Amino acid sequence: MKFCIIGDSWALNCPGELGYKAIDQILEQKGHTVTNLAAGGASNFGQLLLLDFQVLQQGNTNFDYILWFHVEPARDFTNFISLDYGVEVDNQLGLRQFPGLTFRHFFKDLNYINNQNYIYSQQLYEKYHIPFLVVGASGKLNESIKNFSFVHWHLDCWLQQVLNLENSKSIAVNYLLHHVVRMCDNGSYNRNECLLELELLDMTEKIIKDNPAIFPDGCHVGEQYYIPLMDQILKSI
Repeated sequence: MKFCIIGDSWALNCPGELGYKAIDQILEQKGHTVTNLAAGGASNFGQLLLLDFQVLQQGNTNFDYILWFHVEPARDFTNFISLDYGVEVDNQLGLRQFPGLTFRHFFKDLNYINNQNYIYSQQLYEKYHIPFLVVGASGKLNESIKNFSFVHWHLDCWLQQVLNLENSKSIAVNYLLHHVVRMCDNGSYNRNECLLELELLDMTEKIIKDNPAIFPDGCHVGEQYYIPLMDQILKSI
């Protein structure tokens, strides 16, 4: 089968230490073909744009599945709304993609950002008929993803599985503190909601630091967890 991978460093060829077995290599050793578009620090919307304009619209549509390592939604805000981390080519692009942002209700906006990207993914699916496999990696999935037919298979929160937690309530929606801090910098978001997310992120950061066997590079899960994840995904097909 042919896979196109999108996401951030969690989907990169070598996100961890030297000798890390690439996701591409894991799949290729099982006889599959891989095109990996992932980029360190990437956002969901940015990766969907890359997939759309640089791959699918160029006629490269011969994929069986798109494997999406879902990213924290705060990056869409920092990359396309605040432009603190983005390249200011079109400063209206983010507002066109996310016109319904409240700039007041923090969690509502995070859910909205994710949902807008699911709508975009649905449009790509309806045009090109390539189903998605979605992993909540450096960002948990919205429950609303279950309402979209572009999803063949999904895992709401890979961290929950890796850490063997009963539920994902103690895991933040996002993954990295600095993107959330940037998002809250404008001062208009609900303070209590921002503080709750930052508290959960602090807890996540502590868990990572306390578990070097799971997170060998201090950020990404180790190779031993990618191999069973790929097996889990392949069994869903």
